[in-house]
Amino acid sequence: MALVYQPGEQPVVYRSKHELPVLKQSTQTNFYRTKAWRELRLSILLKSNCSCKICGITSERGAILHVDHIKPRSLYPELALDKSNLQVLCEDCNIAKSNSDL
Repeated sequence: MALVYQPGEQPVVYRSKHELPVLKQSTQTNFYRTKAWRELRLSILLKSNCSCKICGITSERGAILHVDHIKPRSLYPELALDKSNLQVLCEDCNIAKSNSDL
């Protein structure tokens, strides 16, 4: 037996697993796992000499480097794979930058 609660609705009782609703699998692809992103990310890292654009720290000095979208993907999805919209930032500088900082 299963009880399913949803906000604002009465609980639904299912007496067997065969009564449970079938959930559709998500068809959305994780952008950061695509071949196109990974290849572009590597080329941007190599072009930057693996150093942060803001503070200059390198991965050799222990920095975790991110390839950052200057104009965020959430607001400009059409620029997701545009080289001119990418920069290398260390984790600290990237966290300090919000998606409203251009």
